[in-house]
Amino acid sequence: MFKTFVVIITLIILFVVWRMIAFSINTQKRDNEITRRLERLINLLQSSEQIPQSMIEDLAKDPLVRRDLYKLLSYHKKEDLFPEKFSTDVSLAESALVRYLLHANELGSVPETIVYVREVKEKENVYYIFKYKPVNDNKWYVGVAGSTVFSSGHEYSEQAIENELNTIRKNTKY
Repeated sequence: MFKTFVVIITLIILFVVWRMIAFSINTQKRDNEITRRLERLINLLQSSEQIPQSMIEDLAKDPLVRRDLYKLLSYHKKEDLFPEKFSTDVSLAESALVRYLLHANELGSVPETIVYVREVKEKENVYYIFKYKPVNDNKWYVGVAGSTVFSSGHEYSEQAIENELNTIRKNTKY
């Protein structure tokens, strides 16, 4: 009986360690992809060279890097270069959701299509509700971005939106 208990505990510990390592590796892969896309801009910012506005526009159109682009420009005190049409809360929330979904523990890829649905205000928090379609999947799924980013992979419906919000409420301290 004791041996069985020790084996079970050992297996649980090994599983947890494996998940932590896998999570770390997948996070690094995602972050490397974002850095790769921003690399030329990073080099221009560090060398104080002229930055073509067309480069900023192209990067801002990409929801995967949009939020990091804004942070990068802000860090270098050049947020005025960031295109106004992408500086909305909805656009930056979309970017946060796409970044979240790219992680291998989530969708594992950038969605083929993502559509803003509506805003939900609760106390001091604002949540932006999106529906998205993964590549090669005709179903819509729900995602939420705001003070937190979350998608449990539920197929899109009003009930799924409420389920996602309830999960966030349970896990968020007000």
